[in-house]
Amino acid sequence: MDKKDDKKLGRGLSALIQNSPQDGGYKEVFISNIVPNPYQPRIDAKKDIEDLAASLKEHGVLSPLIVSKMDDGRYQLIAGERRLNAAKALKWEKIPVIIKEASTQDLLVYAIVENFQRKDLNVMEEATALMNLKTTFNLKNIEIAQQIGVTDRSIRYYLKILTLPQEITDALYQETLIYAHAVALIRIDNKDIQLQIYKKILKEKLSPARTNDVVDKILSSSPKLSQNKLNILSQRTMTIQNVLKSFFGDEKVQIKRNIKGIGSVILKFKTDEELEEIYKKINKDFD
Repeated sequence: MDKKDDKKLGRGLSALIQNSPQDGGYKEVFISNIVPNPYQPRIDAKKDIEDLAASLKEHGVLSPLIVSKMDDGRYQLIAGERRLNAAKALKWEKIPVIIKEASTQDLLVYAIVENFQRKDLNVMEEATALMNLKTTFNLKNIEIAQQIGVTDRSIRYYLKILTLPQEITDALYQETLIYAHAVALIRIDNKDIQLQIYKKILKEKLSPARTNDVVDKILSSSPKLSQNKLNILSQRTMTIQNVLKSFFGDEKVQIKRNIKGIGSVILKFKTDEELEEIYKKINKDFD
């Protein structure tokens, strides 16, 4: 996710804590009564548990887990999977929690936000979690962006990363590549060339900036490979396009935009008369 978006993260968790019970804010519950979050986006939530367990043993739980009360009296974990696993490793019986009502969608949203906030996810875990949120609840990119607290452009980037060849997505899982490498690669709509650049990244240990230079060079020599043809439009851009279509005519307007956000507004015409009509609408003083 864009680094500049980091400051926007955590809105969901903040809301949870602000709405927590006023009588002390939290309570201790038996760990055996806490059910893991089924929508946990981390593939390996037990990673690095030893270090966290050592920290808990020395300092205790500085941030209570966030849970919701289930009908059978147990607690559904919303956020705090790694702290829960660390407490289990220490064989603790109880752990402090904040109890909050949460929908199924909340379980996934808050888990994603917490992991993004703590930078516990790799690129593919983040992308997969966002895709799950999109498909499970039939959300638009702009709706996901608003809930997670990032730009809809970031959501588009992540979902596009999921379409990269498996060899590249495996490298992202293993953190051989980072997010910035992936963003450079998705600018090209050709899997064979993506793989060629990927191998060049490994062989020459290219930085994301150098990778972008390689992509720029390829796109300048072969414009047809550009993401321009994918015409990636945000919800706002589509709204603007629809307004222009209603003004100039549905068949006359098209907005194109590439993954960098650079684009163009195209006004089509078939005859001189149609061109004059377009001009008259733009300039009412046309003679």
